[in-house]
Amino acid sequence: MKIKKYIGVVVVTTVALLTIALLFFVLITEPLKFSSYNSWFSIWFDVNARYKVSEDSIDIFVISVTMKHAKGKQYKYKGRISTDTVAFGLAGHTNKKWSISEKSHKMVVNSITMPGNIIKMYFRRFSIPINSSVNLKERWIVLRSTNRYIDYKGKEETIGAVYAHSDKDIFKSVKQHDLLTIRINEAGGTKIDLISRLFSHYSSENTKALEELT
Repeated sequence: MKIKKYIGVVVVTTVALLTIALLFFVLITEPLKFSSYNSWFSIWFDVNARYKVSEDSIDIFVISVTMKHAKGKQYKYKGRISTDTVAFGLAGHTNKKWSISEKSHKMVVNSITMPGNIIKMYFRRFSIPINSSVNLKERWIVLRSTNRYIDYKGKEETIGAVYAHSDKDIFKSVKQHDLLTIRINEAGGTKIDLISRLFSHYSSENTKALEELT
């Protein structure tokens, strides 16, 4: 009986600590949701994540990313596509165009899909390095994938990139967010470290591919 009570106490305590850590995580991060569904790209992305702005980085905690190989008459290319890597970055306007400046590390995907196929990825952490010269109010978050079009006619493979991005005014209230983050981190920064370790631990174990039924 004593062992059962001890196990019960441990379970309740663990659940309580995880709940507090998750609440703290939600408090010091902001929601990040965007999608490129129904775009002209052959690969679409739907991103569900949270992000945190620090002095030297933007940390992105991915809850889920859904990648869909587009299918329809409007897409001339109907062959296989290999999505090799995905990464996050900060985009901004330069000479009437936009480009990605700061970039996170690349995550290896190495998934080959056909039109209609869906890939789901869970619990990943990305970090975009920034410095004091970066004006976040002129930046937005971009997901970029590198892709190989395996069955492209006339060539063995054609390499390209696919993009999806957040709202362009995502950092409009960054000053208020920074103040809140600094105050909370001073009160107890170890809780966010716990969440970071959880994301890192599950990142290599919870990627799975699903094929859409047609």
